Amino acid sequence: MEPTDKATNTVSGNGHAERTKQRAQTTAHDTVDRAARGVHDTVDRLADAATRATSSFGEKGEQFAETKERWMAQTRTYVQTHPVASIGIAVAAGFLLSRLLHSDSH
Repeated sequence: MEPTDKATNTVSGNGHAERTKQRAQTTAHDTVDRAARGVHDTVDRLADAATRATSSFGEKGEQFAETKERWMAQTRTYVQTHPVASIGIAVAAGFLLSRLLHSDSH
């Protein structure tokens, strides 16, 4: 084998190693890009879900506030029309509550 053949084989071998390195880099780059797209899609789905949940909580909060106001108005009306019965109910509820709390502490 002549010296030039040896040099050609070395250069040829280096070219193969360079092409292999470039293919590996391209494959790694493509893999990272796919993973980044997947993560981005996941983050988008989570953000959409959080937005829907926040909206739902807002609506539920409004419904709860409306229900509370309606119950308070009904209670006010009942107390105004039945003051003696309201006092009796309050005393009975207080008695039961104190018995429940007292039995928990022993």
